[in-house]
Amino acid sequence: MIIAFHGPNTYRSRQKVKELFDEYRTKYGDALDVRRIDADEEDFSVLKSLLESRSLFSSKKLIMVSYVFSGKRAGEMELGKDLLQFASESKDVMLILWDGVLAADDKKRLAQWKPFFSKSQEFKVLTGVQLQKWVQEEAGKRGVQVASAKTAYLTSLKGDSWAIVNELEKMAVAVEDDTRAGAPKERTVFELGDAFIQNPRSALQILHNLIERGEDEFGLFAYVASYLRTLLIVKGCQERGRNVAVSHNIHPFVAKKAASLVRNIPLGRLQDLLRRFFEEDVAIKTGGSTPKESLM
Repeated sequence: MIIAFHGPNTYRSRQKVKELFDEYRTKYGDALDVRRIDADEEDFSVLKSLLESRSLFSSKKLIMVSYVFSGKRAGEMELGKDLLQFASESKDVMLILWDGVLAADDKKRLAQWKPFFSKSQEFKVLTGVQLQKWVQEEAGKRGVQVASAKTAYLTSLKGDSWAIVNELEKMAVAVEDDTRAGAPKERTVFELGDAFIQNPRSALQILHNLIERGEDEFGLFAYVASYLRTLLIVKGCQERGRNVAVSHNIHPFVAKKAASLVRNIPLGRLQDLLRRFFEEDVAIKTGGSTPKESLM
């Protein structure tokens, strides 16, 4: 199956890609082999190799190619009709082609590939009633009530979905702070690690608080990834009856706190989270995401 998303509304197209990733991870679990390719950096020999190869451990493949039509190396990218036909008809391969605004030459490449697409969608900048409806839907997801004056301000951002969502996230943090009497306004990176596992909504609020205070996004992503690795080590030692601090040189206080946190968390969930962090790390390094987007 081949699905193509493109257009200037990159927030909405990215969200659609995320939905597909989550859907396939839930459906296939460890049987899913996830790969990302950036056409600004890599040519199609990488994709060709992935499509032609078979894995001993994974029966399903989810492959995302970013900037497939507009990337710096897009002009070098050629796949034979046989391979395109195979990808389009395969029940074991989901190939997602993602791009932003397309120039005339980019659209020609899109047209050449289009006969092989199972689905193709252009995400245009929303305006008018559609934009107002989308703003209200996004506000509802975050538990935010948007008054008409605020809606007018958000819709005045020229349909910039990233800017609108950023404003809504700030509003959600403000609502949470207002409803928690005596809650500290200044959060710490240590709170982010615990909340990421226990309360994702709270983690999102802490993340925005830290970034607004000037914390480095890359540092925050690296901290949560490292913290998750520690939790996975502790959980593994728990299940094997080993002494965590002795086996892995982890401070006894940290080991004790982590052991309490992961006691009721399945090992598989921690393994899946760490696997997803690895995938997002690749996406960040290849320009397909930012640390903030990946943590969200």
